[in-house]
Amino acid sequence: MSELDWAKLLLLWVTASFTLKPFIHRDRTVELIRGPFFMLPLHFAKHQTTVASLKKSIKEIVPKVTDALTLLISSVVTAAVNESTKLLLQEWGKHMDMIRRGQESAVKAATKAAMEISKLKFECDKVEQTTRKTNIIIRGIPLTNGENTKKVVVDLAAEMGVEMKEQDISVSYRLPGKRGRVHEAEDQHRSRNIFVKFVRYETKLQIMGNKKRLRSIDGKNRVFIEEDLTPLRGKILRQVRMDPEIKRAWTMDGNICCIIKDNDQEMKKTIYSGDELISKLGWSAEKAQSVGIYVDFP
Repeated sequence: MSELDWAKLLLLWVTASFTLKPFIHRDRTVELIRGPFFMLPLHFAKHQTTVASLKKSIKEIVPKVTDALTLLISSVVTAAVNESTKLLLQEWGKHMDMIRRGQESAVKAATKAAMEISKLKFECDKVEQTTRKTNIIIRGIPLTNGENTKKVVVDLAAEMGVEMKEQDISVSYRLPGKRGRVHEAEDQHRSRNIFVKFVRYETKLQIMGNKKRLRSIDGKNRVFIEEDLTPLRGKILRQVRMDPEIKRAWTMDGNICCIIKDNDQEMKKTIYSGDELISKLGWSAEKAQSVGIYVDFP
C-alpha cells in the first residue's frame, strides 16, 4: 500500500474511534469492532519498519541479482554464440568439402582429358612417323663446295657395301644450321646433317642394317646414320639415352629400342606406346610428362 492509502486508513480509524466511544461500555460487540481500529497505528509503525527493512534488503540484493543476471545473460549469450559458431563452422566445412570434391573431380577430369589427348597425340605421331618411313638423317659428313648430296650418299653406301644409284634417292639436301645458313664460307668446314628420302623402303633397310660397318672405315667412324624422327620421338629418344640404366638406344621404324642393364644381364626392349615408357622402362609420372606423355599410372 502507498502512504496515501495508509493516511486514508488512519483517518478512518480516528473517525471510528470517536463515533464508537459512547458505546464502549454498553456493548462488547462494539468493543470488538473498535479494537482493530485502535491497533492501526501499531500496524502502521510496524509496516514502516518492514518497508525500511525491505528497502535495505533490496539495496543489498540488487547488486547480487544484477551480477547473477549479468553472469546468466553472459552464459546464455556465450552459449548462443558458441552454438551459432559451431553451426557456421559445420556449414563452412560442408562447403569446403564440396569445393574440395569439386577440385578433385576437376583434377581427375583434367588428368583423364590429358591422358586421352596424349594417346591421340601419340597415335597422330605414329601416322606422322609413317610418312618418314623411307627417310634417314646422316650426321658427320663435312660440307664441301658444290657438292651433290645424292652422290655423297651413294658413295657412303658403297663404302658400307650397299649398291645403289642416285635414282634410288627421291630427295636429299643439307639441313640448315642453327642460324639457318648453309653455304657461307665460315660454315664450310662444319658438318651439316644430310636429309635423305629413298624411293624404296628396302633401300633404307639396307642402309640401316649396314651402318655399323662405318665404325671400321677410316675417316667414317664419326659418321652416324639415324632414322628421321618426329619431334616427339626425338625428344623421347634423347631422354632414354640420358638414362644411366640404358646402355644403348636407337630406333627401328620409329619405335624406341634400347639395351637395359639388369645386374649382369642385358635385355633388349622396344617401346611401341607411351604406356610402355612406364611398364618397360619404369619412368615416373613427372619424367613421362616432361616429354609430353600422360598415361594412366598404376
